[in-house]
Amino acid sequence: MAYKAFPDKPELHIGDLADPAQMNAAFDGLQSEFEDRSEAAWLDGVVAGMGCSINGTGVDIAAGQAYVQGLLFNGGASVAFDGAAADTYWVYVDPADTAAPYKRSTSQPGAGKLPLCCVEWDGSSLSDLVDHRPWGLLPTCLRFTVPGAVSAATVGLAVLDRDLWIEDVRIMLADAGSADSTVVDVHVGDAESEPASIFTDQDRRPELDDTAADYSVATSGVPDTNRKATVGQVLRVDVDAVATGASSLAVVVRGRYC
Repeated sequence: MAYKAFPDKPELHIGDLADPAQMNAAFDGLQSEFEDRSEAAWLDGVVAGMGCSINGTGVDIAAGQAYVQGLLFNGGASVAFDGAAADTYWVYVDPADTAAPYKRSTSQPGAGKLPLCCVEWDGSSLSDLVDHRPWGLLPTCLRFTVPGAVSAATVGLAVLDRDLWIEDVRIMLADAGSADSTVVDVHVGDAESEPASIFTDQDRRPELDDTAADYSVATSGVPDTNRKATVGQVLRVDVDAVATGASSLAVVVRGRYC
């Protein structure tokens, strides 16, 4: 841990007496430093197990451990779908409801909730379960920039030196343009092969409309294929569409090392 001078850090000398306020300030600073560094280095994520499986008209969540918003959840539960309308559902952990934390929703879980899987429900049966548990605990970002005018083209390449669980893709434009939208895609594949998009559902790609304010940021949906990229694979960033006059693009691929 790097040294940090805490607010109101007392300068004491041999023979000095530290009053309670000085001691409290020092301890508060120390606690704050630990919390800040922990939050920067560790993300909420499934530690072990808690895989989902279809069981009749419910989704079973296997035993395991997940930390969400600092709380520990042990799995070994089931989410029922009887009576629900036909749709695509997310199964997730909601730390705000410790009495019944395992829930389903047709909307992607927001900040502070931990996705486990998504599944298709036709009103009577379940199918097409996709695992969405986060992997790894050390966050990382791959960054790509295009100064000046942006055009539809490949704008970034990387060879992965570690396994990477991709969480989302974020884009920013210094000038959002005057017409249409800018859309970015990310492709992953083995060396010597054409990489494939991590978004089977292309509507999940990050997109910025020309009506967005300059320096706006857009975040993709959750990648639904090729999400766990492995060491030695190639990652490619493509601008699939570009707004008229858009300029100065930044792309961040957020993930966790596995």
